[in-house]
Amino acid sequence: MAVVAEAAVARVAGPDPDASLNPALLWQIVLTLELPGERGREAFEALSRTRADSPEALMAAARRLPSLSNLERKRLEYCDIGPVEASVAGGAYVVSSERYTATMLESGRIPAALFAKGDWSLAERPTVGIVGTRGATAYGRATAMKFAEALALAGVTVVSGGAMGIDSSAHEGALGAGGGTISVLTAGVDRPMPAANRALFDRIAAKGCLVSQFPLGSGTNDYRPLLRNQVIAAMSLGLLAIEVPEQSGALSTVHAANELGRQVFVTPGNLTNPTFKGSHALIRDGATLVDHPDQVLEALGLTGLGLARAEAGGHGPVFEALGSEPMSVEGLVRVTGLDAAEVSLQLTTLELDGLIAREGGLCARKS
Repeated sequence: MAVVAEAAVARVAGPDPDASLNPALLWQIVLTLELPGERGREAFEALSRTRADSPEALMAAARRLPSLSNLERKRLEYCDIGPVEASVAGGAYVVSSERYTATMLESGRIPAALFAKGDWSLAERPTVGIVGTRGATAYGRATAMKFAEALALAGVTVVSGGAMGIDSSAHEGALGAGGGTISVLTAGVDRPMPAANRALFDRIAAKGCLVSQFPLGSGTNDYRPLLRNQVIAAMSLGLLAIEVPEQSGALSTVHAANELGRQVFVTPGNLTNPTFKGSHALIRDGATLVDHPDQVLEALGLTGLGLARAEAGGHGPVFEALGSEPMSVEGLVRVTGLDAAEVSLQLTTLELDGLIAREGGLCARKS
């Protein structure tokens, strides 16, 4: 197997730049083992000292590491170093713990390195994580977009998981505001999932940053979201939960944030909607209820950053179609040509902005 080209080697970070093999190859093996931070660093350094002169020799050295458990050694059977060369040539690189922020270093669970694609410097800005359900309502998606937009305009990097629903809306809100966002993935940065978000992931790689603790070329599985959620919590100064059901993977991110002493914020929702039952339980358990992005910024001491907070643009075709006379969703669908779901999403966003009033299924601009 060909060793990565010298030009590509220079694009990845490692403690021994004179090693004969690309450090990305070493990290591909170490991250396959799924070792916690300190053990991962020790395994990387042990492999660096072997001075293996080929990928095959490197794999053999990994199998001889004495510190591995039977389960960890078993994982080596699934290690694929084939995608490394093409992925690095395509922009993937290693972020080792030397480049972690102080916030990340507080966590003992975060791996000793991550693969990234995009602008890692976004992690060095103030960061807020946003999590919630994949099956989000129009209200939940609009709330995530508006909070992410406002946080991004204030110079905050929005961190989320790239899933459908709340995650996607948070990323979209930050990007739409021209701000920064990081997507922490459950698969390799060269194979982000879900596939339905491919266009979004391409935008994040170009304007934000894709991050993964998992090997290049790998897919996801049932337990990887739980490990990924610990990284989201570790990267975030505070965590905002939007539309969380009672049984939700987002709750594991909240628990990880609590263990790290991060402040958890929750937006409330309709009392009869089951997708908010977990959110309301978090509020009862002591999470901070917020109904405006400024409340998050103030609580985290992120106001007055001296960054622009200009308006993100127009209000969209639904607002343009509305006047002082109330209209129904069906009427707006006919006038705008949008489908009902998009009309509902825009109406919710406009209502959150305080621009319209809704009553009895009808809506109109506020005078």
